[in-house]
Amino acid sequence: SVPTNITEEVVGAFTIFPNPANDLVNVTMGQAKNAQLTVTDALGRVVYVNDQSLAASFTLDVRNWSAGLYQVQLLDGKGTTHVQRLLVD
Repeated sequence: SVPTNITEEVVGAFTIFPNPANDLVNVTMGQAKNAQLTVTDALGRVVYVNDQSLAASFTLDVRNWSAGLYQVQLLDGKGTTHVQRLLVD
């Protein structure tokens, strides 16, 4: 059997929508507290980082980002990293 607890944990940490996106992306924090959000492009370059406390929900403006696949990484206050992919077109 395939373990599913990792997927459930990632979904509970935060959600991003719409995905794919072309202008604004809504980020809704789940159970993560005192978290840092970092977005990197396909080459690993950081395109967004938020070191301050994150609100329960906020919006990322991706209009000036190049089309492609991005990795959205959330480091929660417990030291756990949660990752989701974001497609910007």
